[in-house]
Amino acid sequence: YIVEPRHIEVQIFGDQQGKIVSLLERDCSLQRRHQKVIEEAPAPGWSPQKRRAMSMAAIAAARSVQYVGAGTVEFIVDPAGDFFFMEMNTRLQVEHPVTEMILGEDLVAWQLKVAMGEPLPAHWEHVEAQGHAIEARLYAENPRRGFLPSMGQVQSLCFPEAAAQFDVSAPIRIDAGIREGDVISGDYDPMIAKIIVHGKDRQQALASMRQALAASSVLGPSNNRAFLQKLIDHPAVQAGQLSTALIEREIDSLAGALSPQERLESLLAIAAAWALSQPSSQSWDAFDRRDGWRHHGLQASDPARYQLRLRAMDDAVSSHEEKIDIQWLPDLTVSVLGQFWRLRDGELTTHPSKTLELAASFEACEPMPLDGSHGKGLQA
Repeated sequence: YIVEPRHIEVQIFGDQQGKIVSLLERDCSLQRRHQKVIEEAPAPGWSPQKRRAMSMAAIAAARSVQYVGAGTVEFIVDPAGDFFFMEMNTRLQVEHPVTEMILGEDLVAWQLKVAMGEPLPAHWEHVEAQGHAIEARLYAENPRRGFLPSMGQVQSLCFPEAAAQFDVSAPIRIDAGIREGDVISGDYDPMIAKIIVHGKDRQQALASMRQALAASSVLGPSNNRAFLQKLIDHPAVQAGQLSTALIEREIDSLAGALSPQERLESLLAIAAAWALSQPSSQSWDAFDRRDGWRHHGLQASDPARYQLRLRAMDDAVSSHEEKIDIQWLPDLTVSVLGQFWRLRDGELTTHPSKTLELAASFEACEPMPLDGSHGKGLQA
């Protein structure tokens, strides 16, 4: 029995000529419910001696069955660094992109080449990692409810503009099988996308992953993006002190109930989104509408006060009503009907690109009954 183990696996490849090679290791220790969430290559803190010993053990296991194609030999590692065989997956793993990123090789293409009888490249016998790569799995699931899958239509899906799809040479890569408008059902795995980043070292890769997650968003089913952000920033992860028990041990800090400040920020975003989505007049003139460029966000005839009833349901199925005062919201992103609104340094931009200046504030008074004649209602 091993306490606080690491989960490290070796990517192996065999051809029809009998050659079997190791394409280095991946650390897959960050798991929830015994399923991987974040993977990285090479394994942090793994010495060249340990790397060689584990690679030789993986090659020996594959050679014992005359293995052909891509495969993964998985090991459990104790705190002292001793490793023990766990299993072999006779396929290309979900996390194979991190290996592709540090080697610059297309492993899917090489599966096909090996199947057609081509020999493996000679230089694969002595590969070295170029930089560091990290993959985060974006799932439609609710971390606050035991990572239960979430279903529904993906109304909006946004990734970093610099990201490329299925590109082994890109610094930010998105492998997604879901598009806007698709419905995530209970019949399939709830994965939305894999976000993969590459850096010259682990610290740069962690910083790139932080930026990539911040620039991504999913509107629709519950998802684990915020959880991944907290996990990447956890001190143990930053220090490379990984184990399969970390997420379970730190679950309250990684996916606990919303703090009052977080709940307030969520309600502020909802209120701002609602206010921005309201037409300022019935005119078709761009200068009379709030979704085109204006020097001021409101016409003189528009009311400067909005009475909103904002009700947020938390995981205990209890409601909270808040008094919201919406003023300048620096660097805040909200989404309405597939459009993203970002207010930064007084400038409001949208996606698709449009800009306007917000020169007025919206106030939410004390909550009013939804059926009242004076208030407008919104439930979240």
